[in-house]
Amino acid sequence: MFNALLHGIMLALIWLKLVGILSTTKSIGPLLRMILLMGIDMMKFLAIFFALILAAASVFTALFESSTKNGNMAEFGLTFRTLFSSSLGGFNVENYDDRTDLGHALTAVYLIFSNVLLLNLLIAILTNVYEELIERVDSEYRSVLISFYNKFKWDNRYGLFILLPSPITWVVALISPILITTKKPEL
Repeated sequence: MFNALLHGIMLALIWLKLVGILSTTKSIGPLLRMILLMGIDMMKFLAIFFALILAAASVFTALFESSTKNGNMAEFGLTFRTLFSSSLGGFNVENYDDRTDLGHALTAVYLIFSNVLLLNLLIAILTNVYEELIERVDSEYRSVLISFYNKFKWDNRYGLFILLPSPITWVVALISPILITTKKPEL
């Protein structure tokens, strides 16, 4: 388990390094920058979305704690998970034993808010961000190039280091003293 965790962390770092290298290319770099900036705006949307789920989970738990068929609203955590699943499309309208009309009505209101309104809001936000960023994308790309220039500057003696994984592997640990000592200082 521990080895699998370390392996997963190392693979994630390798992919992040590859994305960092790809961000300096002319064709992929601007798109990656746009995805990053859209992701930042999407985090704001997710805060609103999870606030809605938290509010709805507290209401559904209070009202339907003991009146569901499979007990998926007996606890707050189960209700939260059920509502999150239902906002992604996995809902069951035959879930309620008592107060079925109220359950159906509240589920419909929750699904309208979470799916229709909030997802349309997300699309509108991302469309506006895309329109604003399409004008700035060239300058953003050039700023990434300038910031990465010294980090990814190729050197014939040890330029291969930029392609190696971030955690030091045994090969890097064995080769790095040789590469560092053979490098002639430039004046």
